[in-house]
Amino acid sequence: MNKTARQWCDSTFNPIVGCTNNCPYCYGKALGQRLSCPLCRTYEPHFHPERLADLSRGKPGRVFMGSMAEMFDPKVDPEWWYRILLAHKGSDCRHKLMVLTKRPDQFKTVNSQILPAFRWVFETIWFGVTVTCQDDDWRIKHLLEVPAAGHFICYEPALGELDLSDVWGLYEYDDGEWATKVGSRWEQSPDWVILGGLSGSWLPPDWNNRISFNQEQTEWANRVIGQAKAADVPVFVKTKPVTLPEVEVIQEWPYGLRKEE
Repeated sequence: MNKTARQWCDSTFNPIVGCTNNCPYCYGKALGQRLSCPLCRTYEPHFHPERLADLSRGKPGRVFMGSMAEMFDPKVDPEWWYRILLAHKGSDCRHKLMVLTKRPDQFKTVNSQILPAFRWVFETIWFGVTVTCQDDDWRIKHLLEVPAAGHFICYEPALGELDLSDVWGLYEYDDGEWATKVGSRWEQSPDWVILGGLSGSWLPPDWNNRISFNQEQTEWANRVIGQAKAADVPVFVKTKPVTLPEVEVIQEWPYGLRKEE
């Protein structure tokens, strides 16, 4: 495992590396090109079983698993997940693993082949989805089908407006304040929201104008924060690598990820 500057976890763990999403703002692909492994350099999804021993090492903490991978990529072999869960079980689930994905719809492959034997192990892991705009909100419903210790949304980068009022069953007053509707919440809903800005020397030239939050993006972020507050959902606003202007720095942890638990 590697220590990390990410504020919402203590370290990163990458038993799988690679992704086929081809996002233009991907830091993992840029970082992979600096590594000695040929498959890491091409960012083709592949497995590093030699890293599984790390699950039994170190001080227990919050571990971002798959910081350089799409853990539900169509090219990820379910057998890799089987071996990861076996190692996690063998370590008595000492670390709080956290997985962030853009492909929760691919969970069904793992579900059918792995979960009959490892469902309770799977349920010790926190799963989240990246949602960059309203068109991505389909990922949230798929996310909530994944058995987990908790579910979270990562609104980063903000490429468009995002309205989560239906997720938590909210309505907006004329003054812009949010309140919860009675009996209208989803059967399940995400437990945590992370927000952050986009920055990186690897970004292509046509993305330079998106690195800094503009006023419109600030309004989008504050809208999501207001909705989360109304739903009594913890919010974590990142200040690294960039601080979001005119956005309150709230750094809350959900139950189950707090240090004292």
